Amino acid sequence: MRRLLLIALVLASIAPASARADDQGKPIIFVPRDHVLAARPFPVLAVDLGPRTTVGFKLERGDRVEQLGRFRVATNGRVRSSLAVPAGFPDGYAKLVATGSDGANAETWILVGERTESRPSGSGGGTSWHDPKVLLLVVVLAVVVAGLVAIAARARG
Repeated sequence: MRRLLLIALVLASIAPASARADDQGKPIIFVPRDHVLAARPFPVLAVDLGPRTTVGFKLERGDRVEQLGRFRVATNGRVRSSLAVPAGFPDGYAKLVATGSDGANAETWILVGERTESRPSGSGGGTSWHDPKVLLLVVVLAVVVAGLVAIAARARG
């Protein structure tokens, strides 16, 4: 029984690390809002940037490009700040781009203006199954469960 518990603990501790290993070091921008309004500040978090560099944020929609500000990156590679879409920026989806002084680059899409369409219930819930990290985690957990069942069957038989 101890051996079974030890194997389960080792496999459980390995699975989460392998599931997130491919995202380390890749810059990411996160805007925790459904939509943003012109001339109103909104929070932004950028991670995995070069420590102690500067990062500039710009908003792009078609031919229109607006510089939103430059910030100093912390020693942990993060920037947490507020940005504001300039008044008069056209409503619709726009690309928020972060460019570091070291060449790091990240982008995300944000909705500028009021959300007019409704979202179906559970929107976004099905997309996680297409994520390779989720699939890897499911496979690892299935192998762990199969191994535990096999070990338990041998111990009884």
